[in-house]
Amino acid sequence: MGRSTELGDVVALMLRPVRLITLLGPGGIGKTRLAAEVARRYHSSTGVQVRWAGLARLEAGADRAAVVAEIAQAAVELDFSERSSWDALVGTLTGASSGRRDPEAVLVLDNCEHVAATVADVVLHLHAAVPRLTVLATSRMPIGWVEEHRVIVAPLADRDASALFRMRAQLTGRTLADSEHDTDITTLCRRLDNHPLYVRLAAARLAHRSLSTLLSEVSGGPVDDRRLEWSDGARFGGEVRHRAVTDVIAWSYELCSESERLLFDRMSVFAAGYDAAAADGSDPVLPDTGICLDAIEFVCADADDADPAESGRLRLVRAEIEPALHALVDQSLVTLHLTPTAVRYSLVECLRMFARQRMAERPHGEEERLAWRYVRFYQHKLAYAAANWCEVGGRELLLDAVQAWPNIQTAVELTTTLPGAAEIGLEICVHLFESRIVFVKGSFRELQAMSERTLAASRAQGVDAAPLQLRTVAASALAALCQGDFDTVNRMLDICAAEARKQDWRACGDDIGMSAEAEFTWAHQLWAAGDPRAITVALRAAAKFTRRGRKGGALHSELTAAAAAAQLGTAQQAAEFAARFRILADSSGSDWARAWATLVQAMGLTRSGKAAEAMAATRGTLTGLIAARERFAGLCAVHIYLGAAGRLLGDLVSSDPVDQSRIPALAVQTAQLLGGAQRLRVWVGIDVYRLGIFRTEVDMAHAAARKFLGADQYRLARAAGEELRPELDEVYRLALGTLQPHRAASVASASWQQLTRAEKDVALLAASGWTNTAIAARRGSSRKTVDAQMAAVLHKLGIGTRDDIVDRVPAELAQQVRMETDRVPRRKR
Repeated sequence: MGRSTELGDVVALMLRPVRLITLLGPGGIGKTRLAAEVARRYHSSTGVQVRWAGLARLEAGADRAAVVAEIAQAAVELDFSERSSWDALVGTLTGASSGRRDPEAVLVLDNCEHVAATVADVVLHLHAAVPRLTVLATSRMPIGWVEEHRVIVAPLADRDASALFRMRAQLTGRTLADSEHDTDITTLCRRLDNHPLYVRLAAARLAHRSLSTLLSEVSGGPVDDRRLEWSDGARFGGEVRHRAVTDVIAWSYELCSESERLLFDRMSVFAAGYDAAAADGSDPVLPDTGICLDAIEFVCADADDADPAESGRLRLVRAEIEPALHALVDQSLVTLHLTPTAVRYSLVECLRMFARQRMAERPHGEEERLAWRYVRFYQHKLAYAAANWCEVGGRELLLDAVQAWPNIQTAVELTTTLPGAAEIGLEICVHLFESRIVFVKGSFRELQAMSERTLAASRAQGVDAAPLQLRTVAASALAALCQGDFDTVNRMLDICAAEARKQDWRACGDDIGMSAEAEFTWAHQLWAAGDPRAITVALRAAAKFTRRGRKGGALHSELTAAAAAAQLGTAQQAAEFAARFRILADSSGSDWARAWATLVQAMGLTRSGKAAEAMAATRGTLTGLIAARERFAGLCAVHIYLGAAGRLLGDLVSSDPVDQSRIPALAVQTAQLLGGAQRLRVWVGIDVYRLGIFRTEVDMAHAAARKFLGADQYRLARAAGEELRPELDEVYRLALGTLQPHRAASVASASWQQLTRAEKDVALLAASGWTNTAIAARRGSSRKTVDAQMAAVLHKLGIGTRDDIVDRVPAELAQQVRMETDRVPRRKR
């Protein structure tokens, strides 16, 4: 509300583009809301992917490695590679998988003030690595970079502040639409410096105060009533404004009941949320945020069997949580997040910091009790997901865990410092691997780092949990394997096998008593190496998981055995294991397992010479995997399809007589899909070809396509596939046959047809030399509209500046360009 000027200024800066734009202002002024709206509009008008990273979790003065890791964790959606956080971040921003040269990139860095100097260093190096990067930062103080363009997010204008107050007042049941209130509302808002957060908190007090009472509470003299005043409106990030925000929060906090205050304080243990969600609950930029009621009840309510010795301590029973929570929402102390499927709550960072300070002032032991309930909740949550992800509704469990990811991270970090909690941290890390969450959210690198921190903490705390520690080591070894770090895999598996005291354990392949996790990892290592013993070891892992009641781990191990049998076993083994896994998948009710049962069957069909059937089966499964956003399974499906296509192509070429009608199109599609698969491996972040799992399939397809097309035509077709954009599902669509094979058509003509009618008109005028202001005047639209249209034109045409537009204008419109050039408005001297 009331930010149209700032919106226009920032969007215009991004269109120029400026390399670093910093939104400056004190806490609660609306920097995050403004950044989110800018990001939404820019993404909507240009289609450019906007990456969002919040830095509030970082410690003050965090070093470059920590800042880069935090940004990468947020901006890199999925990465299973061995790349460093820096390489993964740069690869994402440079669009390594998009096929375009130096694509435009936008990165939003929220809450930078406590790491400003480090952010400046990171931005400097990012711009050197990503030429067309625009960084939009929010901070209470300047970043300090030489090319920083600072946009002051000032308090609201009188009219907008009054409108905000009235809107928030309606939430308390008070309607102040009458003009008789105008003067009092304007006066009140001015005394609050028209600061949005102050205004919202003041409006919330109307539930218990009259407007005249509110005025009297902030009408003190200049000496004794300065709680809500800013010390200097031209500088931001200093201590005075921080104290002023605290005073405003305290003003509303003191109005709460004791139980409401206690709940507010205890909610500070959760990760901070955002207060800038889209109206419909969906948002292409900001991450899903907030905590569900069951989490708040479990963590913040006192146990029913509390110690009688603590009878004098204020208690909060479960039945009080929801009413208190709603009261805090009414007081604007808790943010309510409504989505089409859930209701969640959160504290924005400045409120969370205030609540943490109050929590620290409570009686000794309160913080530790709260921390224990917090880590135990996420321990139980992930244990349930690990045990039930493979059943009906399992996909929802994984998505729920993904939504809770910031709190899972915070819980793991807390276990490394909370005395006696390291064992819980180990369990959480193991559950993250067992539940397949790693394939849906985060990266193997990140989870491996979490595992190593919890292992170090468990040793430092003297935890006597050797079996659990070894399971964590084994899970970490699997992460290392998926990153291609084979030396680390061998070292970690040796640690897992050390208790058996058998030096040649790899050679014999016997059961030496390793954990199910270690057997599972070893089975994958053997499978990648082309060793048929992978089948036996995977079955052994399944049996061990079953004995522990881990149905998900057992099912995943059975899949490994079936897939390894399809590639490395005899034809009879391949058929038997495929049938066995089909029965298990159908009985589990898991869509993921059913999809993989079909893929395993397709692998067997290819081996038995039924390549066409294998291709059809894979296509049918791939459609569902795309809809479920199962990227890793989709990656494997593409490679299984490639193996079938290569086998069919080879059979057709060698058949007598040769069926010439089917070969050319199949050969071109196979060559293009080989290039697309290479892009897909980079995008997903796990190189299954390098690991060796699908190397045979890729090599067979390569040989067959190259043999028919010849070296030159094969190279051209593969290069066309490398231009496909995995983020738009183009590789999948090529395998499905819904994306037409690439033709050497005019790039200019094809890109021009992507423009809307209005964008074509704007592009023609720009190519003729008209400025955006002049175009807006010519078309009777706003400058902001033309700015957005121009950004869309540049993006769709795949160019960097308006000077390049003329090269994309079709030849039949050249005369119109010349006519409009003669009409360009000239500035009077």
